[in-house]
This record gives sequence, structure tokens and C-alpha cells, in this order.
Amino acid sequence: MRLIRCASAIVFCALMASTGHAAETRGLTLNVKATEATDAPIVETVELYSDSHALVIGIDSYSDPSWPRLSQARKDARKVAAALKAKGFLVTLKLDLNADDLERAFEDFFIDKGGDPDARLFVWFAGHGHTVDGEGFLIPANGAGPGDRPQFLRKSLSLRDFGKFVRLAKSKHVFTVFDSCFSGTIFNVARSAPPAQITRITTKPVRQFLTSGDEGQKVSDDGTFATLFVDALNADRRADGNGDGYLTASEIGAFLDNSISNLTQNAQTPRFGALRDPYYDQGDFVFQLASAPTAVTGRRSQPRQAPAPAPSIDREALFWQSIQGSDDAASYTAYLKKYPNGAFSDLARLKVKKLTPKKVAVARLPKLKPKPKPRLTRAPVHQCDHLAADPEDEHKVAPGVLPADFGDAGAAIAACQRATTAFPEEMRFVHQLARALEAGQKSKDAIFYYEKAANRRHAMAQLSLSFGHIMGKNLPKDEQKALEWARKAAAQGNRVGKLMLGGFYFKGLGVPRDLKKARLWIQKAADKGTPDAAQFLELIDKELAK
Repeated sequence: MRLIRCASAIVFCALMASTGHAAETRGLTLNVKATEATDAPIVETVELYSDSHALVIGIDSYSDPSWPRLSQARKDARKVAAALKAKGFLVTLKLDLNADDLERAFEDFFIDKGGDPDARLFVWFAGHGHTVDGEGFLIPANGAGPGDRPQFLRKSLSLRDFGKFVRLAKSKHVFTVFDSCFSGTIFNVARSAPPAQITRITTKPVRQFLTSGDEGQKVSDDGTFATLFVDALNADRRADGNGDGYLTASEIGAFLDNSISNLTQNAQTPRFGALRDPYYDQGDFVFQLASAPTAVTGRRSQPRQAPAPAPSIDREALFWQSIQGSDDAASYTAYLKKYPNGAFSDLARLKVKKLTPKKVAVARLPKLKPKPKPRLTRAPVHQCDHLAADPEDEHKVAPGVLPADFGDAGAAIAACQRATTAFPEEMRFVHQLARALEAGQKSKDAIFYYEKAANRRHAMAQLSLSFGHIMGKNLPKDEQKALEWARKAAAQGNRVGKLMLGGFYFKGLGVPRDLKKARLWIQKAADKGTPDAAQFLELIDKELAK
């Protein structure tokens, strides 16, 4: 939740560049091997996905006594949602959906999120499932029991209907996990097989499914299935059978089939496979583990289909490999000069910008007109006011970082506590108390006061929470909550809030990507003199010009 020296620069860096950890980005670039042999050579590097979306559903509360109330489905859904967010997915979490809402959630997800052919889609459903005459059904919160056949059929969602939904998506890879038991119905059941390497076949379209149990089995409501699934994603258990750093849907299916079957002595046997459709049963859904030897990017491109890279592309790749990881800005400048529109040009520009901060800072220095620093007095209220002098001056000391001349965090906390007691309606003091508490490593107390000030319409406190949720500092990573707080700050006219809201639209974080709306908000920030807004506008204009 901590902002550092220049808040607008953090907005720009957090929303425009990688967070620094490959698993936290929403695209995936990987190496493709010539064959499935372990020692097969790598023939090309492709961007398999440019975006990642997940719909996670958990249903505990069932109104019909035919379906026992569950205790773990919602907890499991939240656990899976958190794990997917950490993997870079934009997650939609839905709980206790009735029949109409369940069908609408699937339809909206596969039509809206599935409109991007380069995105991967993941669905998790935890709740009751049932099989009637060989047909599998998902049971919504208001689903009727199978004894009332007409109402059961009207309210339950058949897997055949679900099969229609997955076909609505243009996305190449869709993986659905049902923490429920029923027959395969729409997918061919696969058996455990030796894990394959990533080849061109992996990149072909596929619709894959995994259930936690088979027809007629009782699925345990103790969270084991979800825990094993999350452990596999986090590489806490050996599910990556071939150890290549990638976890495919086939590997997860084989891992959970073996693990759950062994734990339950075959009383519960997961089933996995691909859609019974010759167009959608070829590829394999891929997650990246921390050990995967590939770069991740959010840049959109199409996988090359040639059996080997063309000579020009090969030379460019070799050039990039020779400078990748260098701390010399001149190397990246040389690459841009030779390949101005190359496959790695965006990354090269970010490297040049990152490695030449002093040049940028000196160029801006004459334009900055810092306000005279207020004289520090010993009066307790004025000491806290020293932190809160300008609630929109992001170049001033940021939340969690105290001025060098203020003293230690304990003195700041004491001063701001006295100020909030004397002026309980002054949210600027409440916000600064949160900053001081964070500087003193008292994160829980800091969050309480950040939220108190934010809920009383203090814009900078709202932005502190937005940053916290987008960066995952002392708060869970949550793009929807980050977007909500940024929107509230922008609505009050806060210039950093406008810049950040524009960044959300530009990157498609918590909201569909919309360059026009992004430009509108960032232009509003630029009109108020917000640092980095002009540079942001240049990037957007380049995107719009394509």
C-alpha cells in the first residue's frame, strides 16, 4: 500500500510496465520445441496469450432440501480466485448464484471476455452437480431436486448447454474445472499419460474440462480438491510432470486424478479431458510456474507458424538475447535503431527509460517550482499538519515515508494521534496518521485509518488504497477494488486519480480495455499539470494510430 517519492511516476510504472515478477502479468510467452522429446531443440518463441481471464463461482447456500448446504464451496472459490490473481488473471468472483444469474454469468464471460482470440479463459465452479440419464447438470442455489423433474430441468444447467457457451468464445484456450461430480457428457475422458513437452500442437485451440468426481460419487466438502489445485499452481506440489516450468491442464488433470484417487482409495476419482469436437481437442491450456524459462509480456502478437524462424527474425532474436539483462542503455538504443518496430521494441524502450532516469530528471528540474517548506514547529497539531500540508501534492512525502526532518515514526504517530483527537473531522490528519503507522510497520492499524479517511471522501487516502490493491502491498491484490478507489478519487477532481483511472482503461485492469476512455482521463490529468501524463498520452496515441 506504500507510495514512494512521486505518486504519478508509480502510476505510470505500475500500469505501463511489468511488476517485476513474471507470474503477475496477464500474458504468456513461451518456447516451443520441435518435438515432444525432452531434449528436442527450441524452434521458436511464441506469445501464446496476450491476456488472462477467470470466472470463479462458489455456491454453498441451496434453498431446496434435496441439496445439502455446503460449507467449503465459497471458501474454495475465494482461495482459487486469489491464486489466479497472483498468476496474473483478471478474476470475476461470483457466489451463491441462482439459475438465471448462473446462466448469465457464463454467457457474459464467454461472449465478453472470450471476444479476444489471444486471451485464455479459466472457469472454476464449486457446488453441487448431478447426472440424470447420462447427462451432467450444474445445480444453482435455487435448483430443484431431481425428484421434481420439470423444475430440475428448468433451473439446472446441463453440460450440453455449457458446451454451447464455451464454443461462443473466440479465445484459443478454455479450461473449466468443476468441483462437482457427474459424468463426462461433453468431453472425452483422458487417462494419465507421460507428460509432453510444449510443441506447436500445444498452441492449437482447445476446450478442456476437469471434474472432482465421477457420476454417482460423493465429492468431499473439505477443501482438499481446491487445496491441491492451488498447490499445483504455486508449485508447492510436483504437478509439472516433465519439470519444464509449465503446468498444462493435462498435467493438472493427471495430478489431481492420481492424488484424489489415492487419498480416497478410489471413492472419488476426478475426470479430465477435452471437448468432443475435432477443432477444440488439439491444444493444451498452459500456466507458467516460477521456474519457467520464458519471458512474459502483455504485448499482442501472433505465433509464427513457419517450421523455423525466418533469417531476419532469427538475427533480431539473437541481437536481443545478446543484450537482454544488460544495464547499458546504449545497447537497447542500438537495438531500437536497427529494429524500431521489432518484436522487443516496447521492452527496449522501457529499458532505455529505466536506465536513464537522471537525464529525464534533469530535463524536468527547471520546470518544477516546489513550494517553500512550512516551518516545523513543536506544536503537536502542526507537526502532523507538516505531513498533510497539500493533500494533492504527490511530489511531497508519500504515504509510509516520513520527511527526513520529522524524526522517527513513533513521534509522527503520536503527533497525528493528538491531531486526530483534537480535530476528529479533519480526514487529512486521519490519512497522515495512517501514513505514520505504515512507516512504523503497523500495517493493520494503517489500513484501518486509510479506509476511514477514504470512506469520508479523502482522495489521497482513496488512492493509497487503490495502490495497495493494485500492487498487493499489505492488501490483497484486487483490480476491481483498486479501480473502484481510483474512480472515486478521480470523481473528486484529484489529478493523480484521473491519471490512474486512465491507466486502468489503458491496460484493461478491472474494466474492458478502452483506449479512448484512457485518453480522456489522462488528458484531464495532463490539463492539471500531472507529471508523466504527457508521456502516457504519447503511448496511447501510438496505440490509436496503429
